[in-house]
Amino acid sequence: MPAQTTKKNVRLADGCLISIKAEESSEFLDVGVIQGDYNATLQYDEEEIEFGNGTSIKTKRNMRMEGSFVLANLDNDVLEELSNGVITKVATAGSEILSAAFDEQLVSGFTPNVPVDLSAVVTATGTAIKFSAAPVITSIFDNSVTPVELTADDDYFIIADNRSASGYRVMFTDEGTGSIATTAVLTITFGNNTPVASETLYCGTTSFTSEPYAMRVTHTNSSSVVDYQLDLYNVYTSPGSYNFGLKGTDTGGVDTMEISFSTELDETKTDGRQLFALTRTV
Repeated sequence: MPAQTTKKNVRLADGCLISIKAEESSEFLDVGVIQGDYNATLQYDEEEIEFGNGTSIKTKRNMRMEGSFVLANLDNDVLEELSNGVITKVATAGSEILSAAFDEQLVSGFTPNVPVDLSAVVTATGTAIKFSAAPVITSIFDNSVTPVELTADDDYFIIADNRSASGYRVMFTDEGTGSIATTAVLTITFGNNTPVASETLYCGTTSFTSEPYAMRVTHTNSSSVVDYQLDLYNVYTSPGSYNFGLKGTDTGGVDTMEISFSTELDETKTDGRQLFALTRTV
């Protein structure tokens, strides 16, 4: 059979990364694993105006994106950020864990001013805790011949970040008093720390002003380069999307939550570019 075209602008199906960012957040939050497809469809209302002595014209208004995906990563941070501010997460502290119970954390080299996840692993369980408050760090040393102890808020800075499993990150600089080499191996020793024992999602008010979040969908190729990126600006999770159901054993699979959403224009952006941006590497 002869080829009718040589154009093959196709993508092999291997999923995507969905991330969201509330207005008060500094970084996008990975929503984690989903089941099935991600869909976002351009919608608008069309009106045809007819004239008695000329050809008709068509107008398009109420431009929006509507879509959905099935969330399988039912993480509280994700559920809170998808709620447009209607849901609030509150953590309850557990019992304090003593310093001797933690492994040391090793950081093999660093990029100045780029945060690194803090991971306080309990030796007996092999599990890293989620801190209930800013972590207590006894010391951080480099691996020079005469080890240099890093100074807090000078050589390193602790940053609260719910995108980290522990809830916190550490950022190093090579311009502090210690003048730490970026190739150094750093040893973090944790002090007594209290983990989060439980998290509760609260919801319910007589009136509420919804807060939009941004949504970014990316595909990364085998060279770890993003070759497809869709940005939606003003995203609102649709009513009815939050389903806290639990599947029965006869159903099988994992518990999921079907998220549907709509996107409105962001009129602070340039006219003609207020709904979405789709970038592909060519």
